[in-house]
Amino acid sequence: MLFMPKEVKFFDLFDQQAENVLEGAQLFNKIINTPEITRDNIDKMHAIEHKGDEINHNI
Repeated sequence: MLFMPKEVKFFDLFDQQAENVLEGAQLFNKIINTPEITRDNIDKMHAIEHKGDEINHNI
C-alpha cells in the first residue's frame, strides 16, 4: 500500500491526536452549554490546540 507509514510511532501519534480531539470536543461542548465563558476554559482550549499542533508536527 502506498500510504502506509514506515514508522510504527505514526499510529501512536495518531491515537494521541484522536484523544486530543476528543478532549477538545468535550471541552467545547462544556463551553457552549455554560452560561458564561471563563478564562480557565479559554486557557484549557488553547492548551489543547497547542498540544494538537505539536502532535501534528510530529506526525
